Amino acid sequence: MALPILVMTMDYVVRLTFDAAFVNGMSLAAIEGAREGAQVFPRSLPFSDPQVESVHQPLDGDDVVDRVTWVVQQRLRLLRLNVRSPESLPLQRTGPAVRVVLRRGLQIFERGDVRIPLRPLQPTLRPDELEVIIAVRLGGSSDDPSDSRQSGLGAWFAAEVLQASARATYE
Repeated sequence: MALPILVMTMDYVVRLTFDAAFVNGMSLAAIEGAREGAQVFPRSLPFSDPQVESVHQPLDGDDVVDRVTWVVQQRLRLLRLNVRSPESLPLQRTGPAVRVVLRRGLQIFERGDVRIPLRPLQPTLRPDELEVIIAVRLGGSSDDPSDSRQSGLGAWFAAEVLQASARATYE
């Protein structure tokens, strides 16, 4: 009689462990991106893209936004996430999507899927700080009962969009 309860509890613990590792990986990507943007060498580069590209071009490395996005992308690859522009995403969302927001002073630049909603931004950002915000929309639709992340952890982990952020002071 206690076996079903034990199995359900173990399933919950395993899923919670994987979800905690997922959120921890997002936080690590945000921290590494903020560190990259706050280093001395990117400050000589323009913050935004001089070619006004709508998507990040990590190979040209001609601005801080591209460099930070490239670092975030490298960390998110461990979670099998990609920073892609909305044009490259299918209309019917089948997998996770990522949005990366960089703030420095009053400047805000975004990469990835800008359709992902964010929590309200904190208005207090010192002039010598850079903030990196990563938002991930999990795969599937919110009314899809087969979405394993939502059906398993329902009440506690019902958020479809996860968000992590980090700030760094310029070196």
